[in-house]
Amino acid sequence: MSGVIQIQIAKGLLEKFLGELIADITIDIEDPRIFAKLRDGSRLYIQFNDHDQYSYSVIFSDGRILCPQELYPCQPSTRRSCAPSPSPR
Repeated sequence: MSGVIQIQIAKGLLEKFLGELIADITIDIEDPRIFAKLRDGSRLYIQFNDHDQYSYSVIFSDGRILCPQELYPCQPSTRRSCAPSPSPR
């Protein structure tokens, strides 16, 4: 099934099951991908290809995310860049 058909089906399902939570939804037929902005400010990206594969991302915050040390161990010279930043108040 083509990515374009899959993205159209996914858009319909999002509108059916999450319709009241969605503030805006955009579909890109050329890529094919969906971008949905939810009423709480979260964003949802879904992308399909022509090989029945998909990917998705859910973004809950615009805050900066620093590298977790368990995934990207810091080098001694860069330890400061991996330290958590203080929360803005």
